[in-house]
Amino acid sequence: MADRLAAGHRHDHADSFGAFTTVAGALKEHSPAVRPHTDGWTTLELTEGAERPRGLATGQGRAFGRSHAHEVLNKSADAHAVSVHACYPPLPRIRR
Repeated sequence: MADRLAAGHRHDHADSFGAFTTVAGALKEHSPAVRPHTDGWTTLELTEGAERPRGLATGQGRAFGRSHAHEVLNKSADAHAVSVHACYPPLPRIRR
């Protein structure tokens, strides 16, 4: 799973609240503009225009609530990017 997440696949955080911060480089987060269902799905496919992109430079971050789904990407071909995620309660599962 870690390799898939590192590659930028959309995933959720189950019933956890959390936050993440870009600690190096710049990241682009894509998250649904609509709240996904919390149970009963195995993949999250969105129609065209149903995502909202957000750029996050070093030092920028955001908090998220239960059932937040997103994809976090490093769009740079030259520079590494690092983020730190913190979730509570601890993640029982991540769906993608």
